[in-house]
Amino acid sequence: MIDDYDEVLKYLQKRISNPTKYRGVHIAQHQRLWMEKFEVIVGAIYKVAGDAAFIEPAGDDPIPSRTHKYGSPRRTPASMSEKECRMYWDILDEIARMDVKDVGASFNSLKKNTFPNLEKMGIIQRIPRVQQGEAKTAKLTSDALKFLKGNGRERVKIYSEATEKLLTPIFEVLDTALSRFDSVNVYELMLFLTDDQTDIANRVKNLNKYKRLKRLQIVRLHDEIKKTMDKKMGSNIPKKEKLDWHNWWNESKQIIAMLRDVVGYSVVNDDLVMKPGAAKVEVFTKVRSQKVKNDSLQWQGQSVINGWELHHIVPIDYAVSSKDLEMIDDKRNLLYIPQSIHKRIPNTANLQVQFCYDATHVILKNPLSLDGKPLIEIAWPKDSGVAQENLEAMVKYNQKLLNLVIA
Repeated sequence: MIDDYDEVLKYLQKRISNPTKYRGVHIAQHQRLWMEKFEVIVGAIYKVAGDAAFIEPAGDDPIPSRTHKYGSPRRTPASMSEKECRMYWDILDEIARMDVKDVGASFNSLKKNTFPNLEKMGIIQRIPRVQQGEAKTAKLTSDALKFLKGNGRERVKIYSEATEKLLTPIFEVLDTALSRFDSVNVYELMLFLTDDQTDIANRVKNLNKYKRLKRLQIVRLHDEIKKTMDKKMGSNIPKKEKLDWHNWWNESKQIIAMLRDVVGYSVVNDDLVMKPGAAKVEVFTKVRSQKVKNDSLQWQGQSVINGWELHHIVPIDYAVSSKDLEMIDDKRNLLYIPQSIHKRIPNTANLQVQFCYDATHVILKNPLSLDGKPLIEIAWPKDSGVAQENLEAMVKYNQKLLNLVIA
């Protein structure tokens, strides 16, 4: 019988096998149009073009920049003339001239990322070329003009409705998932609910299997999928064949962030979405306590050693509540070791979280594998600041934490 982990892994491996479709439902990355940015860009288009159409240039900026600065040199793609690009550059100048913090655009990003979102929101109409040699054009819609002429309340209403249009493809599956589960986090949305190559029932069924996994299994699953995708990155991989974990995650995070502006959802930290009135989710910050660090050194009878660091055996990142954090950030879960050894332990997707020892080493093992591998053996007491009388207490406390994260 195939267990949940193997089924979910098999499903995700199949999903990422198609580089052109694995992302499913998504919005242009790095292009969350919060209301202030929305106002600036729509206002800039109106200032330059009014309600008339303007040319949307074909081709890329020959010397692309990350963000256009007011008055910067204007460049023309090989297929276009300076005159054809003039109004488009004027719009970019106007966005830059307004100098609003975190609001900007480049020649390439405005038409490739922002315009597709504005089109889906019903704010601009993009008109394709009819005949060979004609330029593609765009213009503000009646909704955009109503927004610009509206008062504060009217603007909020139009913006919210436009945002809903952008997110329409995700509403039905998200509502179905939230009728079954208290919440959906960014990874659950990304890996399962955005898959438009399968029906809603299958997406929710696969999500249910994922939610049944142990915490360490989830860490291992993410690591396996990410490693597979990373092999399809790099300059030697054609763009259409790339598998970009980070951009996929970022797009999903932006979807959740945008749900803040949609009636019917509650969003926590841009990471978690719930229905209003659902079970309250505790919000906490994963901050390490300096007091616990000091207590650990004192408990072990250790002085500060230059080049040594404290390591959480079960990582802080495994905490999902304040209660978890309090248990994990404990002197019995801290190991004082040289920085050179600390660097060998993964910062993310760390599975070496089981603590044990023999006559000459303390050992960090993988509790999910039969042989405990991969493992790290650290010479004791030479390279591990653990008092002999505390070894057994650390083993027992580690087992308590493993029961927490493998529950």
